[in-house]
Amino acid sequence: MRALLLAVVLCVPVFAEDAPAKSPAAIAVELAPGDPGSSGAPRYSPKGTQLKLEAIDAKGLAGFGHREARMKLGPNGSSEHRLVLAGSEKGKPYDRLWVDRDGDGKLAEKPIEIQPKEIRKNLWSSFDAIVRVNHARPGDKPAFEDYPIALWVVVEKEADVPDVIRFSRRGYLSGPTKIGDATVTVVLSDSNNDAVFGPGDWWEVNAKGKAGEMRTVGDYAWAAGKAWKLELEGTNGRKAKLVPFDPSVTEAEDAIKRDKLREDRLAGRADKPVAFRHDVDAALKDAAEKKQPLFLKFETDWCMPCKQMAQLVFTAEDVADAAVGVTCVVVDGDARKDLTEKYQVKGYPTGILLDAAGKEVARYVGYQSVKETAAFFGKGKK
Repeated sequence: MRALLLAVVLCVPVFAEDAPAKSPAAIAVELAPGDPGSSGAPRYSPKGTQLKLEAIDAKGLAGFGHREARMKLGPNGSSEHRLVLAGSEKGKPYDRLWVDRDGDGKLAEKPIEIQPKEIRKNLWSSFDAIVRVNHARPGDKPAFEDYPIALWVVVEKEADVPDVIRFSRRGYLSGPTKIGDATVTVVLSDSNNDAVFGPGDWWEVNAKGKAGEMRTVGDYAWAAGKAWKLELEGTNGRKAKLVPFDPSVTEAEDAIKRDKLREDRLAGRADKPVAFRHDVDAALKDAAEKKQPLFLKFETDWCMPCKQMAQLVFTAEDVADAAVGVTCVVVDGDARKDLTEKYQVKGYPTGILLDAAGKEVARYVGYQSVKETAAFFGKGKK
């Protein structure tokens, strides 16, 4: 018996020394609609989803030129909401919208009425609405959640009839929690306007009231010196938990790895950046007479990637060298609809390279790096 007790006593310190360090536990988070005006509110929103508008005979609804679209939301698109658009006057921009709030086919008795505005030389009719989306599982009783949305149609002329209406999710969900002694806020946003919160949607961890860095659900974020993943319960985004994750890199290493513009920021600067002409018609004529390659850079004053390329790419030495001998023109896509239509520009920034004969030899859409842009100019000299 004495030998057995001695063996037990001797074993205890060995197990204590070999025991692994205890991993942080998952942390529950309750999420609710956040304040859009707070410093921790996300500064991004999903791209508008297009819905086709079709003419209908809308008996009982005041107005002219009624057009209808259907918006599918929620798990597996199970919640379908009717939208009916109309104008209060013939030949004028559309300014009324009836919304099927609960997805039961019943339109609101009164429409949302707005005053169309001219923005970037187009006429915009913008509406704010709240629909209710059912997140219940099949067979369960309904579990509705409010889903605030912005909707808009854009036309060039007052009498134009819109073919599509666009919408995007407004607002976000957030909830405070504690990681050790640190208080943080988890922020969650719908990235694709489907009213379902899950993999691929946007999330971040904010500390000290400041917005964090956006990640997607499934990716990890840093908080209190540790990496965490967000796991969601259900599809309405109201319940979640932060789960510890080992990314096998430090926070500083991760920041460098994710900095997509780092290489362009470190690129050598040119003594003379690429020179762009703004007199579009005269530049087109000069390029044709000189038989030089022509570069058309389509951008707008609201396009952030356009601004980033102007700052980091067209000031780089490699790009400036590659652009020698090419007539470069910047085109305001909002002001020159004739050229955006002629060259079929669908997004910004768009770069189009024409050879000396005016034939298109290369095109890009979206941000291009210093390396990509230098190679792009090279295609016009072959």
